[in-house]
Amino acid sequence: MMYSSAIFQTKLVAAPTVTVGGSSLVSLEFVDSLEVRPSCTYTNERCINPPPSPHPCVNPPRVLHQDAQTRKIDALLARLEPLGPEHTLLDIGFGWGGICIRAAEKYGCRVHGITLSVEQTALAQEKVREKRLEGLITFELVDYRVFAQSGRRFDRIVSCEMIEAVGHNHLHTFFRCVDQLLTTEGIFVMQAITMPDARYPVYHKSADFLNTIIFPGGCCPSLSALLTAMANESTLHLENAVNTNLHYAETLRQWRVRFNQAYPKVLALGFDDSFMRLWNLYLAMCEAGFKAQIINLQMLTFSRTGNPNLIAARGSGFAYPTAYTTDTARALVADK
Repeated sequence: MMYSSAIFQTKLVAAPTVTVGGSSLVSLEFVDSLEVRPSCTYTNERCINPPPSPHPCVNPPRVLHQDAQTRKIDALLARLEPLGPEHTLLDIGFGWGGICIRAAEKYGCRVHGITLSVEQTALAQEKVREKRLEGLITFELVDYRVFAQSGRRFDRIVSCEMIEAVGHNHLHTFFRCVDQLLTTEGIFVMQAITMPDARYPVYHKSADFLNTIIFPGGCCPSLSALLTAMANESTLHLENAVNTNLHYAETLRQWRVRFNQAYPKVLALGFDDSFMRLWNLYLAMCEAGFKAQIINLQMLTFSRTGNPNLIAARGSGFAYPTAYTTDTARALVADK
């Protein structure tokens, strides 16, 4: 279970503007996407009757969103390779536990997740029990700054879209804590929503719809702000960066479609039409931002200089060549 950007296997392209009910809507669509017919909503293969909602669902998904979420998690975890039963993994801000569960299932590593959310911890623990992974996964309600003083160290650290809640003034503290928690030859992978550097000086001092209404106090850092904090407060360096913002645009579009299809259920939960309009604005606004590439989504890999765990992987993207092992890479360093 994961509620952040997915990664879609099909190539994404810009779609033409579609007019529905007098409103012009711009969306991303797949190269092989279905023809948009505003009077219908789509499942994977067929057109069905529209839900009883006043909010149009334009260009619905034909790729299973959960598959794309799993692909995103696998992309993050691949950046932590080599990863196996001999390794420990810390997930800072583990959300609903999706990364922790996938890591334990796929790699057999021991995973510890930390968060401040009681609700997310309860649901994540339930999922772990259902999958009988209690022997590999533990969760803890604790502030990352407090946890960093515990003396524990981890071979791998991952943090997916948690940095936006840290705040501009605390980025240096975050990297100092990660540096304390990561072993010498460890790898740290972060997924972060980032602002372009040119906009950041004004943005991080401003109040807007997102950081006052949707995510009070939130701040999407710029890449330069992250790297400055990293350089000043840790021994880490940036090993690799990939921008997947178009995938987040498609993710948000699919969320918007599903949200509007569930209109009666949302009302039954006690929400009203004003909330529907508010949430549609939030989803559409973010979708447009990622599509126009004025908001970025960075997958960032950090390590320390000369780390043998990453030497074999340089230039290989998400995957790691099987011809090199960690021992081989360590031997290469020793020969220098």
